[in-house]
Amino acid sequence: MRRRNRLIEQLQYRLRRSYGMDRLNTHLLIMMLIILVLGLFVKNSIPALLAFVIFGIFVYRFTSRNITKRSIENRKYQDTNRFVTRQFKAVKNNITNKDYKYFVCKRCYQLVRIPRGKGEVVIHCPHCKQEFSAKS
Repeated sequence: MRRRNRLIEQLQYRLRRSYGMDRLNTHLLIMMLIILVLGLFVKNSIPALLAFVIFGIFVYRFTSRNITKRSIENRKYQDTNRFVTRQFKAVKNNITNKDYKYFVCKRCYQLVRIPRGKGEVVIHCPHCKQEFSAKS
């Protein structure tokens, strides 16, 4: 019992100033679990190896003491993720909405809608005031 308490104390001490969980770590963990489940249906070891590499990245980020660098990585991931999801949302809206065409601002990723059938237009982002031209 005493040895177990000592192991728990050592683990708590090592994780005390570590980076911990963020959105990137959560998505890495979910991706690893999905790959492991898909790997059950495949007869080779590539999915297991890929899941092991992802788990290694997850553990490295989770236990890292360089909080600034991990925060920067997470911020870049969130910016990229936001841009990709907004692009998919714009494509979906362009398919379903016949009155307006949707664009994504390249600077702030704001979704901007323009009436269809106006030809070449200059779009002013309402959020960051960036100007870009597009065909409606």
